[in-house]
Amino acid sequence: MTPGPLKAGAARKLARAQRRSAEEGAAGLAEEPSDVQAEGAGGADEWRRPRKWMRAEKAEDWRKKELERLNCTKYHYLKFVEKVKIERKLKSTGRLLKVALEAEKEEKAVSLRKQLRSHLADHEYIVHYPKHLPYNALFPAQDSDASKKRREEIKKMIRETRAGEGSVDAEVAAAEDFWKGKSQNEAPAAKKQEPTASKKKKKTKSSEAPIEEPAASKKKKKAKSSEAAIEEPAVSKKKANSGEPTEVSLVGTKRKADAAGPSSKNEVHASWKAAKGPKVSGSIVKGEEGDRKVFDSDSEG
Repeated sequence: MTPGPLKAGAARKLARAQRRSAEEGAAGLAEEPSDVQAEGAGGADEWRRPRKWMRAEKAEDWRKKELERLNCTKYHYLKFVEKVKIERKLKSTGRLLKVALEAEKEEKAVSLRKQLRSHLADHEYIVHYPKHLPYNALFPAQDSDASKKRREEIKKMIRETRAGEGSVDAEVAAAEDFWKGKSQNEAPAAKKQEPTASKKKKKTKSSEAPIEEPAASKKKKKAKSSEAAIEEPAVSKKKANSGEPTEVSLVGTKRKADAAGPSSKNEVHASWKAAKGPKVSGSIVKGEEGDRKVFDSDSEG
């Protein structure tokens, strides 16, 4: 069913809306920055991008980040193992290069330098591999020409980006030290030995002290102990002769009081004894009128 022609009122409304939108667009272009106006229509369109484009760009960024995260978790262990292998090779070639330089074997040193450079390139390949790409292993179980070509391309790309950044890697500086004949661990070893030397000095001082001082200190201790042994019995004898209670006698009195304590509970208090009268005795006599108590004092009277 085809729509019919617009009515007069609807046509007027549509014309007004089209005119208003055209005026707003012209006003918006007039208010745009000067650099956008200079670019022309393309710059204006770029500046006034639709929201659906912005949403699409955000979604694309999110997809890229999610892919990087998944690749990191997927190839983390493989990259770790290969990195350990390369670092081990770097250390071994560095030691061999140092020995060759000390022995002045130029031909061997040149070959070792080439090996060291290749190991450094492999290390950069592992560390700076693009995260959004699936990892191409350095030591695969089954290698192919396509994977070798891919590795060389990625190494070249990493080398170019690193050269553009102008950054010097720590492994490169270490390799330069090895080429000059310097050890990478000389400075840290010297720093580590300093505290051990100071500890040894402290130990020697503490060990020398008991050799010099014991004679005088032992004599003083013996003299003090002998003086105390001489003085203490005199004081105890004076206390015993003077009749004053000593600690031993006080302990004895306390023990006696504790022993006499439970038996004293059965005794009658003195005040209650005084209030109590003389003891009266008697007997009960049965008669016709009933039982009657007869006291001994009544029979005496």
